[in-house]
Amino acid sequence: MAKHSTAVHDGPVTPGASPWERGREHWRDFRRKNDLSWPKSPLVNWTLGICVAILVAIGLFLAWFDWDRLRGPVARYASHATGRDVRIDGHLKVRLFSWTPSATVGGLKIGNPRWAGPGDTAQIEQSMVQIRLLPLIFGGKLDLTRIELDHPNLNLLKDAQGRESWSLSANPDAKAGKAPPVQTLVVRDGQLRYVDRKSRQSFVGRFTSADRASAEGASGVFFDGTANLHQQPFHLTISGGPVVHLQRTRPYQFKAEVRGGSSHVIATGQLARPFDLNHVSGRLTVSGADLTNLYFLTGLALPNTPTYRLSGNFSRDGRRYAVRNLTGRVGDSDLNGALSVDSTSGRPFLKGDLHSRTLVFEDLAALFGGGTTKASATPEQQAVAAQMKAQQRILPDATLNVTKVRAMDGDVKYRAQAVRARYVPLRRIALHVKLDHGLLTLDPVSMDLTRGTVAGKVAINARGATPRTDVDLRASNIRIEDFMAKAGAEQAVTAPILARVRLSGSGDSVHAAAANANGGVTFVVTHGEVRKAFAELAGINAIKGLVLLWTHNQDRTELRCAVAHFDVSGGVMRSRRLVFDTGPVLIDGGGTVNLGSEALDLRLQGHTKKFRIGHLSAPVNIRGHLAAPSFKVDTGKIAAQGGLGVAVGALLSPLAAILPFVDPGLAKDADCAGLVAEQASVKAPVKAVARSR
Repeated sequence: MAKHSTAVHDGPVTPGASPWERGREHWRDFRRKNDLSWPKSPLVNWTLGICVAILVAIGLFLAWFDWDRLRGPVARYASHATGRDVRIDGHLKVRLFSWTPSATVGGLKIGNPRWAGPGDTAQIEQSMVQIRLLPLIFGGKLDLTRIELDHPNLNLLKDAQGRESWSLSANPDAKAGKAPPVQTLVVRDGQLRYVDRKSRQSFVGRFTSADRASAEGASGVFFDGTANLHQQPFHLTISGGPVVHLQRTRPYQFKAEVRGGSSHVIATGQLARPFDLNHVSGRLTVSGADLTNLYFLTGLALPNTPTYRLSGNFSRDGRRYAVRNLTGRVGDSDLNGALSVDSTSGRPFLKGDLHSRTLVFEDLAALFGGGTTKASATPEQQAVAAQMKAQQRILPDATLNVTKVRAMDGDVKYRAQAVRARYVPLRRIALHVKLDHGLLTLDPVSMDLTRGTVAGKVAINARGATPRTDVDLRASNIRIEDFMAKAGAEQAVTAPILARVRLSGSGDSVHAAAANANGGVTFVVTHGEVRKAFAELAGINAIKGLVLLWTHNQDRTELRCAVAHFDVSGGVMRSRRLVFDTGPVLIDGGGTVNLGSEALDLRLQGHTKKFRIGHLSAPVNIRGHLAAPSFKVDTGKIAAQGGLGVAVGALLSPLAAILPFVDPGLAKDADCAGLVAEQASVKAPVKAVARSR
């Protein structure tokens, strides 16, 4: 029989041996050739035996070790590492021999940092933490496979300097880091109290977490409680999906709902990385009676509005927040666009680009604190409207909250592509609003009318003790007849108007600022037409004027010019020029308009330019209030004129009785060029009309 041999082996290989057996024979030959046999030295054997025995002993020791003996040392070490008192009043159990080691701690109490005063930040009846060993050893990543908390009671505090009591660093100024992901989180009957002294916010409520449906049918993370935001109570509910098999790269879904007063906020979204609240996105819906009430939730000084409902896509990136694709309604107006808030500097900065396809002009009344009887208005706004109507006032008393205005900055653009207004022929509106440390500016303010524009700027300086308002608005090429058509009145006058309003006053409301305003108000008409009947009546030509009215005569006469200029001081407008020059009649006058009481006291006197019989020399008094002016002829003058006629007739002849009613027509045309030039010298916008003639 043939023998098998090889140059590598000294001994034969058993014929018919399996590959496994042949491998073992090759390994034995290889050890013999290379002297790899087990050492025969007793010293080495004893050393190896002792090491194995020690390892086995340590394992057995750790397996049956009473870990409660280490409660004191562990607590002292944790106290030293965190700079606060840490106590373990219950049992300590550790399970080491596993790929997912765990520790269970009973009666854990973590005290407040020294700056927060006495008390505990956390009290947990029993807690269990389980981690993955391999990612920690080879990658330095802390992956928590499971956390169980029984009856945790958390008291979290953030002070006015921004220090956070839940930051476990020994450095009192350190911020809390990002929490590691948790694969399974179970919280049984948790209590949470959170106080932010800087923003005056607080939360008190209960929270639970379960990865399987409980007896009540709940699953996932759940928080329910009350919040006190800027001294206003709210109810807060937060729910999240189960955290079973939660991964760093898998978003975590949640839903939050906040109700407080008339405000209602619903947010559904996701955390890009679980337990990382710095990166959140989702869908947001807000509704309520007045946008300004959202200050208590957002810390933003939003304007007063009618009822609203808005939705958009929101996101948070650190201390930057954004709402995109914003859509909804405010009052009867639609609102669309985008908003963002940047608080990285510690001071909110609001930036926005908003627009409306159709703006209902009455919705702006709430913006200035005025009331409205619209169905979309709040009961408070409707009450204000009723009160102002009863008092015959148009300037609202709602005060500006300077604390809110000073707490943020902003840059917001707004435009309305179309405007629906009852009495004003508006077509479009555009505003650019800026807020810089209490200085609120609207620059530019631009309003396009059916014909003509109103443009300018408004500044409200709330940096001082009392806000100061400066208004500078110019109207160019607007038409009187457009306003008459909107009001449903007869177009007795057709003419372009130029105007300028320059006012400056101090006060925390529109009414208060107007009541002590200083400046000037100017209206100029350089040419136009007026119905002849009204021109004659304005000159108190009773016979001809009444005949023209009764016969529905539509003849028109030239309106050569008109100027009304008022100096404003201490809230009182006093006329410096009041001239209305038509073909047959020159009208002048004077008087005051009190912006504080909104009372009118004006007097107009007509002077005919031609010989007239039947002329009544009686001025017209304009009294009442801005909201409801009254026009009355001075009947005392007419009575005196009639009495003079009777006396003359008795002394001379019946024919002589008409002499007091005869006007020789000595009035001259007004110097329109001079009047217009005078107003141009005070920067009234008169050049545009002059070029348009």
